[in-house]
Amino acid sequence: MLVYSQQAAASFWVEREWTAFLARHGRQGKIIPVLLEDVALPAFLTVDQGIKAHAAPYHRDAARVAERLARRIGRPGELPDGDARGLYFGQELVFTLAGGEPAWRVTAPDGRTRTAAPPWQADPGFAAALLGFQRLTRVPVRDDHDRADLVRHAATVGGALFRLLFDDAARDALRQASIAGQLRPVLTLRSDADALLALPWELLHDGAAFLVRDGRLDVVRTTSDEVGEGGLLREPAGPFRLVVNVSAPAGSGLDYEGESYRITRALAERCPMTPTELGTVADLVETVRREKATGVHFSGHGGPASWRSRTTRAGGTSWR
Repeated sequence: MLVYSQQAAASFWVEREWTAFLARHGRQGKIIPVLLEDVALPAFLTVDQGIKAHAAPYHRDAARVAERLARRIGRPGELPDGDARGLYFGQELVFTLAGGEPAWRVTAPDGRTRTAAPPWQADPGFAAALLGFQRLTRVPVRDDHDRADLVRHAATVGGALFRLLFDDAARDALRQASIAGQLRPVLTLRSDADALLALPWELLHDGAAFLVRDGRLDVVRTTSDEVGEGGLLREPAGPFRLVVNVSAPAGSGLDYEGESYRITRALAERCPMTPTELGTVADLVETVRREKATGVHFSGHGGPASWRSRTTRAGGTSWR
């Protein structure tokens, strides 16, 4: 419970306490604000079920507010099956993944740990579908045949990833967390293996729909380490401003105009964006500085990364 007033809103230490709590516990760390005055809540807290203790019928009556809190929260061990108070508002489903051969370890939201075969072993078509999906996402989809192939590959990959995470108990937890009219569930994937986090979890497919694309689920990736209070982003001070950089080595075959057109068409109506003019590092730095960009989108040839290292020796500098 966060007791909130004008003084609390202006207090550095109050902000530090609730942001540190949310950073450590995520949206599973439920905070219920109790307003002592008519004061605006920070954006991170407005999604929660606050209590306006300064207004009717409470009028700062501590006993009434406490009784309301007790009824709102309930006693977890005494709640009947199906009671929504047993769920977190903005339910977070946390899965912890650990890779290995011949099986991965999957820890479900309820703490159960089981072993599961990697998706390329459990589903013979997974590897081919992943390669097909990656190939088609690197080029424009120009006809219905390619579009159908793209969706088919995505469904195969997403179905295998869904089955990896969701056994019968986890499916039931997802069903209970999906409350009509409430925040969509957040699926958090925790792992210290970059290869596992890099899989296209946004394609999760339950056999009927793409859960992320259709707005039924959000996906978050994170390591298993604890997070300090600095891990929670502050509220934005302005609109998201994007700088777009399209560049590639000579001879890469990149269609600069076509690539810039597609990006502009996709993003122009969603946020202020500015393309770089020259494609050089100096031009990129200057554009970001001038536009005060919030983010930078890099688009290029799509090949493996390469770089040059500089070695300084007596008599000169060499590059490779």
